[in-house]
Amino acid sequence: MKYAPRTTWVIGIWAAVLALAGYALGATTQIGSDLRLFLPKAETPAERILLEQLKDGPGTRLLLLALSGADNSRLAEVSDQMSNQLRSNAAFTQVENGSLHTDARMQEQMFRYRYLLTPRDNGCNCDSSSLHAALQDRLMELGSPAGAVMQDLLLRDPSGELTAIIDAWQGVNQPQIIEGVWFATDSQRALLLAQTAAPGFDADQQHRAIDVIQQALQRADPSGEIHLDITGPGAFTALLEQSVRSDVTALGMAEGIGSLLFLSLILLSLRHVVLGSLTLATAGVIALLAVTLIYPSVHGITLAFGFTLLGVAMDYPVHLLLHLERDQSAAHSSRQVWPTLRLSILTTCIAYCALIFAGFNGLAQLGTFTVCGLLATAAVIRWLLPRLADNQASRRIPDWVKQVQRAPRLPWLPTLVIPVALLALLLSPQPLWNNELSGLTPVPQSLQDLDTELRTELGAPDLRYVLAIRANSPQAALERDESLSSGLQQLVQQNIIGNYSQPSSLLPSVSQQLERRVALPASAVLQSNLQSAVAGLPFRAEVFADFINDVEASRTLPPLQITDLDQGPLADRLAVTLFNTDQESVALITLGNVSNPAALASWVNTTGDDVLLLDLKQVSEQLVERFRNRALLALGVALLVIAALLLAQLPRRAALAVLLPVIATLLAEVAIFNWLGISLTLFHIVSLLLVGGLCFDYGLFFNRSETSSAESLRTRFAVMACWLSTTGAFALLLISQLPVLRAIGSTVACGVTIGFIIALLARHVSAENK
Repeated sequence: MKYAPRTTWVIGIWAAVLALAGYALGATTQIGSDLRLFLPKAETPAERILLEQLKDGPGTRLLLLALSGADNSRLAEVSDQMSNQLRSNAAFTQVENGSLHTDARMQEQMFRYRYLLTPRDNGCNCDSSSLHAALQDRLMELGSPAGAVMQDLLLRDPSGELTAIIDAWQGVNQPQIIEGVWFATDSQRALLLAQTAAPGFDADQQHRAIDVIQQALQRADPSGEIHLDITGPGAFTALLEQSVRSDVTALGMAEGIGSLLFLSLILLSLRHVVLGSLTLATAGVIALLAVTLIYPSVHGITLAFGFTLLGVAMDYPVHLLLHLERDQSAAHSSRQVWPTLRLSILTTCIAYCALIFAGFNGLAQLGTFTVCGLLATAAVIRWLLPRLADNQASRRIPDWVKQVQRAPRLPWLPTLVIPVALLALLLSPQPLWNNELSGLTPVPQSLQDLDTELRTELGAPDLRYVLAIRANSPQAALERDESLSSGLQQLVQQNIIGNYSQPSSLLPSVSQQLERRVALPASAVLQSNLQSAVAGLPFRAEVFADFINDVEASRTLPPLQITDLDQGPLADRLAVTLFNTDQESVALITLGNVSNPAALASWVNTTGDDVLLLDLKQVSEQLVERFRNRALLALGVALLVIAALLLAQLPRRAALAVLLPVIATLLAEVAIFNWLGISLTLFHIVSLLLVGGLCFDYGLFFNRSETSSAESLRTRFAVMACWLSTTGAFALLLISQLPVLRAIGSTVACGVTIGFIIALLARHVSAENK
């Protein structure tokens, strides 16, 4: 067959333009992996505080390290060597492994200010009786393994203020110490904690930080016998970014090769294979261009998922090309099938518009990508493809399609499936929805479990219950924090809470420091107190001259303020619980072992409106639930618009024959998932949305008015080909490293299969009678 030179040149120019556009987009598109894109927006003060910490809080910069594979002595040695290397690297602001180490500047600063920073309620223990008790404690410490270290400290700090400060900073829960460093409870893993200078969601910097850690391990353990586990938000970001890039490459290649093979098998025409591939490429280029124009970066999940959606867009040129007949022009065949194609594309676009208004930037990207790709496909098959296609290349319908044509017609099937699925959902003991915020993360569950385990081992506080103090300045927040101390102590005594940690224990307010400074005794008084305190003890008062001088110097020290801390370990630790938002300053008091939440809430209600009790689990679940409901509402509105469109474009019976199988399919799949113990997340809504859009396509074509049995056969063949291509495209997602994409792939592949069967059996017109 010879083709007109003009059309051949058009195809060549089309391919060249797409190649240039694809190259330009590939070179300039920023691929993001920031998990914050899939977090909802806060609407309440509690949600703002929660998301502020999830998005930009210092906790997002923590990396948790575990070393294993050698005896304890060797692990401790490597732990110390790695810690020393990492502390000297600018990529980290804090590195802890349980060894007696403090930043030199911080050690000097806190030692100088120890009498103003002391966490003790009564300030410095400088009276004679307190000094006597403190000296007895120091005497016992001198006989311990740490006695050599404590000997120098004893003469300058006999009251033990520096030790009290360090104990307060370390918190109530610390890992066990073996060979001088932290070890897990199984005594098989040495633990380290590193805080990066870069935010946890900066993928490039987190990659560099992890590379530094691995290089430090190689230098400390050249043999390579020790195994390193790294978790934390930064590790997740780096892993996700790497997984996304490899997935985009693998899925893109697999989708491209699969599409070419599929088109070749179905169309049996090189020209039509080229046209189908160019239509697919056009959809991808236009969709990617639209997203890059609207958003500063394209999330990797959007891109990886988008490659699969291109396989769905291939359905439409397949419908057109398989409906070509030798005795009719391509333009005539296009006009015959275009009304159904147009309605199919419109219903799918309306469904995906729900994602754009769901309230998640990540979902909005997916919706924008899909809608723009579908509209580009519609434009190509409406105005370009009919002018370039060859009706002489129309293929013969395989004999097995005729067997499908004879499938029984059960128009009552959806009306049976819908109540059965609803009854199954009502009787199911499984929760329908997963309201956990972790359900939105694409991080594998195994890594989430390891992260939880290491956080527990490292003594991280239970952050479910938190008191949030809202003030107009950091100093006001610290003062308000201190005013709650006596009430919190009473809660501990009443066993309502087990413990608590306040930011004012790290840095007292200016007013508190001034009170402690005023309370410090003059040198003569302190000298007299020492004379009484050493009675009966093997100490002489005159050896504590440096102690007296330090206390005297503290009587004129200006209070230590947040701005004096600069960047360092103390500033980093304080920033976790004392920070500024766009609207206010917030101080967080973490509460541990809460045994009576009702009594705790009752006490908080008496403290004032500026103190909030946050049940972070409840807040996160309410946040997810509200935005899930918003997404469902958007989906419901989309379905109503689609139903109105179908009723306006089709006879009532035909419209119901298209709509009811879609509803039956969605309910059936939800019921099946529920009975399998799978609770649904927002990503399942995305999958079900796609299933619904595809099932509308099946229903529209299965119930299309056709003039002959031959045309009906072409329709069946086209629908079956589209179903097979969709199933194959989403089955490709099962090779993804990201559990989110694997879940989407399995959900859609299962859903479209159910939808295809129901649509086929529930068709309202018997093809045999045409």
